[in-house]
Amino acid sequence: MNRRDAILNGGAMALSASLGAIACGSRAAVAQAVAAPPVPASGSVLDAAFDCQRKGAACEDHCVRMLATGDTQMAECLLTVRDMLPATFALGRLAGSGSKHVPAAARLALEACESCEAACRKHAAMHAVCRDCADACTLTIAACRKILG
Repeated sequence: MNRRDAILNGGAMALSASLGAIACGSRAAVAQAVAAPPVPASGSVLDAAFDCQRKGAACEDHCVRMLATGDTQMAECLLTVRDMLPATFALGRLAGSGSKHVPAAARLALEACESCEAACRKHAAMHAVCRDCADACTLTIAACRKILG
């Protein structure tokens, strides 16, 4: 199971629990289920954010290995990918649940991905993981801009 499936399945389990309480006649559960906003389709931003997670983690590992050998040219790349990872994680989690905070997360992820993409592009010709991370950031930047208008 990947992260997207886990997030979507978590929402399905919460809905199932709410419906179970409704079936048992809980007035509070009925009120909560009626007031819950619908979950919007956020597939492209969700996919982009989790692709950044996967490719960013590989880039981070690569940077750490390079730094361990004394190659300090990867320091900027490591710092920016470490900023990008939590930002895109938050974006993916919020997008997956249809949160009203997706635009705020998209602004943060946009900035983090722009920095990460710029740092990784410097090494893209030499390191495939840097190129892959930069490409994933490019897609996430586009998805964030679409959300932000």
